[in-house]
Amino acid sequence: MIEISVSWAVAVFLSVPITLVLGVWIFYNCRDEEPTDNTEFLTRCQYCGHMFFNYRRSEIIVCPLCKSYLSADLTDKQGDHQKDATQIHKQ
Repeated sequence: MIEISVSWAVAVFLSVPITLVLGVWIFYNCRDEEPTDNTEFLTRCQYCGHMFFNYRRSEIIVCPLCKSYLSADLTDKQGDHQKDATQIHKQ
């Protein structure tokens, strides 16, 4: 039978998970991938002004904050909202 001291057993027991977590962290942070925070799906509620991501492409959207039903054609996207705000400031 292999004899191992308690200090070596604890060191191996702790170093294996730490090495795995470090390896996964390096793998996910060193990939050349575009960020996933795409503002194409960002939607603003007309009633409460809450900004939320809408990944579903349906005709009726429900605001997660006030539970209002919104039409997909009438909801403001992030780009449209910024244009409206700049037009207000210019006037």
